[in-house]
Amino acid sequence: MIDWCDKLELSVRADGHIVRDGGASDVTAEQDLVVRAARSLKEASGTALGAHIILDKSIPQGAGLGGGSSDAAATLLGLNELWDLRLANEELARIGLGLGADVPVFIHQRPAWAEGVGERLTPLAFVERDYLVVFPGVQLATASMFADPWLRRDCPRVTVEDYVAGAVLGNVFAAVASAHSPEVAAAWRWLEQRFGVVRLTGSGSALFVEIADRAAVLAKMADAPSSWRWRCARSLSNWFDKP
Repeated sequence: MIDWCDKLELSVRADGHIVRDGGASDVTAEQDLVVRAARSLKEASGTALGAHIILDKSIPQGAGLGGGSSDAAATLLGLNELWDLRLANEELARIGLGLGADVPVFIHQRPAWAEGVGERLTPLAFVERDYLVVFPGVQLATASMFADPWLRRDCPRVTVEDYVAGAVLGNVFAAVASAHSPEVAAAWRWLEQRFGVVRLTGSGSALFVEIADRAAVLAKMADAPSSWRWRCARSLSNWFDKP
């Protein structure tokens, strides 16, 4: 989890309706994960209350940065308080799993190793790290990436012990993302020449590099393509409702 975030404002409606303002221009309210999250929580809890949700998007869509999932998690956490439901995080995570595989990790607000489809989480120690995160201006749909016939499905199993021990773990989507998108491939080469090890976020399309010196990174990014959206981001934990 990093501090490149969307912003949500939640308030209670007494009439039971779920209303969303804002959000991505090409995502209808019916499709939006924040609306689906609110409705799932309303159905699971049986509350008669509704909600007004104002969503201010900052995280790029189709970037593999978990924008929709973290918004859904924030909606579940926030309405659990505003509706005074007092549901445990485990129950919110169960509801969230029906919305997306990576919603539960955002519900628990801590780094974790995920297995299964995202429901089996092993907590990890929080470590402050800085990253350069680059969105090369192209969206990659998660569903189509998973369905791609070139995606490797015969990889050796990796474990949380491998990760903690510092093993270099690849991302099976990296080759597919580069093949699908010349923009991703070009951004990868550009970043690799300047910063070394580059990684893909989820199924893409954003790329990231762990960094130590922000000033040096800003200098190197001065001639980055204008079509990119990028920022130096910091890892965080217990992110919900932080100022």
